[in-house]
Amino acid sequence: MSDKTHAAVPTELISCNNVVDRAETFKEHTDHWMNENADQFDPFYWTDTGTREVRRKALTEAAHYLYVADMHDDSAAPQLKNLLATRANDESFYRLLRRKPTELDKLGYPLVYLSTIDELDPNAKRVLDDVLDWPETWSKSRLPARQLDLWNLCRMYGYDGHDFDLNQLLDHGYATRSLNMAQVNQNDVYGLTHEFLYYHNLGSGSDAFPDEPLEYNHPSVLQAGILRFMIEGHTDLVAELLICGVLQRQVPPGLARFTFSWLFDHLDDDGYLSFSVESTEELKKVRWTRHRQLGRK
Repeated sequence: MSDKTHAAVPTELISCNNVVDRAETFKEHTDHWMNENADQFDPFYWTDTGTREVRRKALTEAAHYLYVADMHDDSAAPQLKNLLATRANDESFYRLLRRKPTELDKLGYPLVYLSTIDELDPNAKRVLDDVLDWPETWSKSRLPARQLDLWNLCRMYGYDGHDFDLNQLLDHGYATRSLNMAQVNQNDVYGLTHEFLYYHNLGSGSDAFPDEPLEYNHPSVLQAGILRFMIEGHTDLVAELLICGVLQRQVPPGLARFTFSWLFDHLDDDGYLSFSVESTEELKKVRWTRHRQLGRK
C-alpha cells in the first residue's frame, strides 16, 4: 500500500456519478471474501478458547450480514450461509443457548436469522422460544447498549414479550448526549455508532424497524467524528460514523462523498479496506474481518 493511504484527506474525489458503481464493486469484493473464508466463522473450533469465542461473535455478525443482504435481495456468500445454517441447526449449538440463556444476545442471532428465511430447525426453534420465555434470560444486569442488542434481536424475531422500552434505552445511552469529539475516547464513539446501527438494524430496510431517523440533535458530533478519525487513520470508526450519518440523514452529501473517497484510498491491492496502521497484530486480525463486513453495511 502506498503512502497516500495514510493521508488525512482523499487523494482524489470520486465523482457523484461513480459513487454507486464504486460501492457496488466494494460490496462484491466483500461478498467474495466472506464466501471464500466462510470456515473462519465456524464456531465449532475446540482447540483454542479465545479463537472459539471470537468465532462465535463472528457468526453473530455473519447473521447480520446475511440478513441485510437478503433484505436487499442479494444472494451473498452462499458458502457462509450454508455454514451458518449447518452449525446453528446443530444440536450442540442450540443446546449451548439452553445452557447459557443470558448469552442470548451472543448466541441467538444465527437462530433468529434462520427463522427469517424459514430454515430454522424445529428443535432449535423450540429452544429459542423457551429461552425467550425464561425469566432467567432477562435477569442479567446489562448496560443500555447490551439491552439494545436484545431489543434488536426480539424485533427481528417478532417477539414482544419483553419489558424493553426503546425510548428509555436510548435516554440512558449516547444518542441523547453531545459528545466532545476533541476529547472523547473510542469506546464512547463505538457506543454511539452501536446505538444508531441497531436502531436502524444496520440499514436493512426491514419493515420491523423504524424507517425514520432517530431524533438526534447533535449532527455536528457525527461530522466532527468523521474528520477526527480520518486524521487518526481509524478506518473502522470513519466507516461506521459515515454509515450512521447516512442512515440518520445528518451528513451533508459533500462530506459523505469526501469521506467515501478517503475510505477508497485505504483499499488494499485486493480491494479490501485496510486496518489502522497503529493497530496491534491481534486487533488487525479482528478488524481485517470487520472491514469486509462494512462493505455490506
